[in-house]
Amino acid sequence: VSGEEGGRVRGMDTLASLAACLAHAQRHHGPVDAMLLTGDLVQDDARGYLRLAPLFARSRAPVHCLPGNHDLPAEMADLLSRRPFSTDPVVRCGDWTLLLLDSSV
Repeated sequence: VSGEEGGRVRGMDTLASLAACLAHAQRHHGPVDAMLLTGDLVQDDARGYLRLAPLFARSRAPVHCLPGNHDLPAEMADLLSRRPFSTDPVVRCGDWTLLLLDSSV
């Protein structure tokens, strides 16, 4: 997600696209036990975390965040540190244990 209001990444309004994907998933595939946001949540701009957070703010399911090469892991951990978000690299969900491998550079 771009850090700027109305910002685009490679011509795409990524916040609007994420909102549409999330709405579709909620309509057709909910409820869920947890969500996993994997890599490149932002395009090298920590303000993007503040822009995407409201989309998930009312989620009853935990939202696990995994940084990718365009993310800023320290800022992600700081700005997405409150429920429903988690940046813990080990996720336990029922009988599953997931190890989230940080691919940020």
